[in-house]
Amino acid sequence: MSTTHEWIYRHFKELVDKYAGKYVAVGENGIISVGLSPKLVEEEAQKKSCGKKVSVILVPKREDLNCLL
Repeated sequence: MSTTHEWIYRHFKELVDKYAGKYVAVGENGIISVGLSPKLVEEEAQKKSCGKKVSVILVPKREDLNCLL
C-alpha cells in the first residue's frame, strides 16, 4: 500500500466527517487540496506537491456508508 493510501486509510473517518461529497487530494503528509472538481483538485495538488505522487478520491457521504462506519 502506498504512503498516500495508508494516510487515507488511517484518516478515513475524519475525511468523511469533514469532506463528504468532495474530492480530496492526499500526499505523503496529508491533505493537499479539496474541491468539487477532480481535475482542479488534482491540478492544484500537483502544483503544491512539486510533482510528487498524490491520490485524489471522492469522499463518500456518511449516508452512503451507514453499514460500514
